[in-house]
Amino acid sequence: VVNVGKRSEPNMERIASLDPDLILLSNGQTGLSGKMTAVAPVLYFKAYSEDHNNPEVARQLFRKLATLFDREALAERRLAQLEARFIWLRGRLRDHFGESMPDVSSMVFTSPSVARVFGDNSMPQHVLKRLGMEPALPQPRSQWGQVQKEISELGRVEEGILLYFRPTSLAGDLLETPLWKALPAVEKGRVAPVAPSWTYGGAMSLRYLAEHMTDAL
Repeated sequence: VVNVGKRSEPNMERIASLDPDLILLSNGQTGLSGKMTAVAPVLYFKAYSEDHNNPEVARQLFRKLATLFDREALAERRLAQLEARFIWLRGRLRDHFGESMPDVSSMVFTSPSVARVFGDNSMPQHVLKRLGMEPALPQPRSQWGQVQKEISELGRVEEGILLYFRPTSLAGDLLETPLWKALPAVEKGRVAPVAPSWTYGGAMSLRYLAEHMTDAL
């Protein structure tokens, strides 16, 4: 894989030197279409939107790419493996928690005082629902499926579980502060870190999210 620069500022000379047959663009890259079409045909995929179901569209785009590259059979096998993995992981969680599954919400820290809580239309909440869990801190639909919340608002989670994605460098020393330690979920030991996982990916990212979140739970 050749590094062609930032997604917002790609290196056009390097891309042209690769002589691509096709260029794929996605959210936030429509302004690049003009320059890119001078190099090769362009396809734009609106992967994330408040107006559609992001996890379902991820599967649709996966299948579109498979058709484009003549890999339909492989794509269907991968999607079937994903479904089988959900079933296996759900069984693992049932063995751990029993029939009464906890409510769970996940988040990523953006500063020592703010977290993005994943809600409707997000990949992490989709995974949690597929694993048999409801949100502990429900959030409305948005383009990326996340809502910014003050850390103090996490105190509304009293019986549920909070998961936070590593790395936590943006949180500073939050995890050592009295504010964090006073949260009910933290006091009750119902909070856990999740191994680094891409929360804005495509269909295959769902498997890694599911595995890492299951490990954390």
